[in-house]
Amino acid sequence: MLAVLVKTPDKPYDWKFVKDFANAARIRLELLYQTLVPDKGWDSSNASIGFSDRGDIMGNITSTPYEVLGMTSDCQDSARIYFGGKTFDTFDGRKWSKTDESKTDYATFDTLETVSAVMKSAPKSPSDYLRKVKTNVSYVGVKTACAFTPPKILTVVSDDVNRMTGGDIAFSTRRKNGDAYTIQYYRVNRDNPDFQKMLREEYVFDENIWRAALAETGQSDLTQYSYENLMAYRDEVRNVYGQPVELSPRMRAFMDDLLDGAETDMDKLERIEKLLCGYQYSNQPGDIPDTVTSPSEYLDYFVLDKKEGFCSHYATAFVLLARAEGIPARYIQGYSVYSEKTHVDVTSDKAHAWPEAYIEGYGWLGFEPTPGYKRTSGWTVMEQAGTGNYNADANYIEQYDKTVDIVKSSGINQEEPAQKRPINWKRILVPVGLCVLFLSFFLMADHARKKRKYQKMSNRDKVVTLCRKNMKMFHRMGYQRTEGETLSEYRNRVRKTVPDEILSFIDYYEKVSYTDKEICDSELESMEKISAECDSYVWHEMWKRFCARQKEARQQRHEKSASHM
Repeated sequence: MLAVLVKTPDKPYDWKFVKDFANAARIRLELLYQTLVPDKGWDSSNASIGFSDRGDIMGNITSTPYEVLGMTSDCQDSARIYFGGKTFDTFDGRKWSKTDESKTDYATFDTLETVSAVMKSAPKSPSDYLRKVKTNVSYVGVKTACAFTPPKILTVVSDDVNRMTGGDIAFSTRRKNGDAYTIQYYRVNRDNPDFQKMLREEYVFDENIWRAALAETGQSDLTQYSYENLMAYRDEVRNVYGQPVELSPRMRAFMDDLLDGAETDMDKLERIEKLLCGYQYSNQPGDIPDTVTSPSEYLDYFVLDKKEGFCSHYATAFVLLARAEGIPARYIQGYSVYSEKTHVDVTSDKAHAWPEAYIEGYGWLGFEPTPGYKRTSGWTVMEQAGTGNYNADANYIEQYDKTVDIVKSSGINQEEPAQKRPINWKRILVPVGLCVLFLSFFLMADHARKKRKYQKMSNRDKVVTLCRKNMKMFHRMGYQRTEGETLSEYRNRVRKTVPDEILSFIDYYEKVSYTDKEICDSELESMEKISAECDSYVWHEMWKRFCARQKEARQQRHEKSASHM
């Protein structure tokens, strides 16, 4: 009934305060849940986008972004940077799990392999392929022990950081707001044609180059990172991340046709990536069918039939297809952000899943099979023009702009996939419902208090209270009593539009205002009946006025819209 007291606005109300309140409440509830239930992540069916250290593939996801991390870097360009939080190695057809318990320093071996390959292929200009970047990461709105790190790490500086199993890096305790650490790593010039060519060449190990890579990366422990340990590391990678995936006859025929003529592992991986990028992005693809219980069945379902999903679906398909071709690959969850500014506020909707494939002699390389997420990654080396300096060449920018135009014309948003995210009404209505419940309780308590106070009054005071209430209601209708106007004069003026029986309460008002006569029980009963009729009349009239204002506003909007046509 309160709505009838509010003037109808010309524009629809956006309920911003409700949305802000609901979002703030949801964030706090999620952080509390992460704190109290550390072994759980997203909901099982309809999840809110955000980092999870679990490997479940959700059916549908929604997004109401909030800040989770802050990143400050000494590198500023238009590249997409991947900060992995947790790596998974085993897929059962429906979800990923981490079985790798190795204590081997995967991250350092990966960096050393890449650096040594670059030093061997480009001994005079390794900086054409790699450059050092330093980034500070601070936790804002996520509770996890995972440390988010990019590929090709050099150092991680923190008061509390430990190597986790399977190469992941983690803290001994879950991070709280304000905790921070510093990472130094190598950015890889993936789009450099010479680098692409290098990845297709057979790598022959050179111990001298390996020692030079150790010196370049600041690793002095020749025992820990010896040639023998490198071979053991490669065996671990092949055993854990090269798990064979058997394809159905239908899938095998499809892949044979797709990879026909592909000569190297990189050729195969790029064709798989291109295939998946051509599918449809959707954050509402629905649950994986119950009939899917193995990696092979998942590939048949997703690659051959569904062809629609979000990052988890595409990263999973890429890893399985790479393994089916004998290439070790792994599934990673973390955050994907642009480094267009030196400081980036990372929001929950930047959570992402992506695959990495292992090319022996060159290390782990990330791929982007999710439609709409592929972005040029690299920089033009001006040495080709005789300067020897890095620069974002105009040609590079032009090529990137062309890529953006192509993506936009296809209906896919480069920054965020074009699929419209539905509103999760549950997350909005629950906090609003609690507020309504609290307000209702407050109003009921206030009503009970006034009722008790009324019951203790004398008959005369009760009549005064009822009369004053009726006068206030008429004032809300626009029938204010003017200065110096008597009650009789007020009644004669108002009775022109209000039925006289409704105004009969004024007789009692005059009696208690101008005389000392007592009010008997029958008079009080009559006054209470008149007051109830007055209430009903006033609310009915105000509702009619509200509906009339609504109709007039709609008509005005219609006329305004018609005038612009």
